[in-house]
Amino acid sequence: MSIKGLKIGIVGGSISGCAAACAFLRNGCEVEVFERSSHGLKDRGSGIDIPAPLRAELTTRGYLPRDYVYCESKTRWWQFPDGSRIGRRLWTQPSPSNANN
Repeated sequence: MSIKGLKIGIVGGSISGCAAACAFLRNGCEVEVFERSSHGLKDRGSGIDIPAPLRAELTTRGYLPRDYVYCESKTRWWQFPDGSRIGRRLWTQPSPSNANN
């Protein structure tokens, strides 16, 4: 069965939505991604934060360009808003990941 030429609508522009869109485009589909945010996604935290092995897999398969800029992280900080600029740190945990902003 060929999916070439199908019109695909994807709800949500997260990493999975964008990866699905890329896969459908590569198979000849017409794709539109619907994102509910009415503003640009600039200044939305760390961007797309994914485990390092997943980033390597997505790069190997061509979903992310090899020269795509990212920030490597080894630790995740859990913060609680307390009125200060950065909040109070509740705990830290190991969390090797890559953030693409």
